[in-house]
Amino acid sequence: IDKRTIEKFEKEAAELGKG
Repeated sequence: IDKRTIEKFEKEAAELGKG
């Protein structure tokens, strides 16, 4: 897994957590 992919995944997860 690429570090950039992890950042994107975490960002999406954070947005899901907000919603």
